[in-house]
Parts: sequence; structure tokens; C-alpha cells
Amino acid sequence: MPQLDTSTYSSLIFWLFLTFGFMYCFLNRFIFPRLGRILQERQEHIDIQKNQIKTLLDQMEKIDEEIKNQLIDSRLKSKKMIDKAERSFQIILDKNKENWQNIAEKKEKELSLKLQEAQNIFLGAFKKEVPYLSHLFLKKLTGSAVEYRSIEATTEKTLKNKEKINDI
Repeated sequence: MPQLDTSTYSSLIFWLFLTFGFMYCFLNRFIFPRLGRILQERQEHIDIQKNQIKTLLDQMEKIDEEIKNQLIDSRLKSKKMIDKAERSFQIILDKNKENWQNIAEKKEKELSLKLQEAQNIFLGAFKKEVPYLSHLFLKKLTGSAVEYRSIEATTEKTLKNKEKINDI
């Protein structure tokens, strides 16, 4: 077997060192610097991306804080507006309530006057018609004439008693 022949060891070792030396120089001179530059550019790109992300996160936190502050401010403003509207509505309601109470009192007075007028008209008609109708009724019932004045006097007494009862 020629691989185990010791006389060929020196040439094999020579070509081994020459080949690996040449490859080492070639890789060291051309390939490794390129790979180093690629890795360095990649790391720089990653660092730039990280810095951009960090600045964007900072901006996002600032914007988020501004939004929270604006939300708090808008809630306070809306609460103030609602409170102001409630107060103005309450004032308007109180004014309208007073107006409606005044109107109701006026109407009540008008209606009580009209009711009293109607009662007076009714009592006047009652005073006139009851003695006459009573006179006719008693005349037909008994067949004899009853004095008209006595019926009027009884009607007057009845009305006076009714007025006394109403006053109590």
C-alpha cells in the first residue's frame, strides 16, 4: 500500500502544508474580511433597528401619556359641562315650576270664582223653583192649597242651615 510507505511522507507533508497555508492565506486575505464586513454591517443594521425601535417606543409612550392626559382632561371638561347643563336645566325647571304654579293658582282662583258664581246662580234658581214646585206638589198630593209664603220660609231656613254646615 503506497499510503503507508514512509518514503512518500515528506512530499505528502509538504503538499499538505502548502495547500493549507495557501488556503489559510486566501481565506484570511479575501474571505474572512468580507465575512467580517458582512457581519459588522449586519450588526450595525441591527443596532440601528434597535435604536429606531427604542425611539419609536419612547414616542409611543409619550403619545400614550398624552392620550391619557387628554382623556382625563376631556372627562373633566365633559363632567363640568354636564354639571353646568344640569344647573342651568334646574334653574329653568325652577323658573318654569314657579310660572306653572302661578298659572295654576290663577286658574284655581278663576275656577273657584266661576264655581261660586255657578253656586249662586243655582241657589237663586233653587230659591225660585223649589217653593213653586213644592207648592204644586203639595197641592196635587193633598188637594188643598198650601200657603206659598210658608214654603218659601222653609226653603230659606233649609238653605241657611246648609250654609252653616258648609261653613263648619
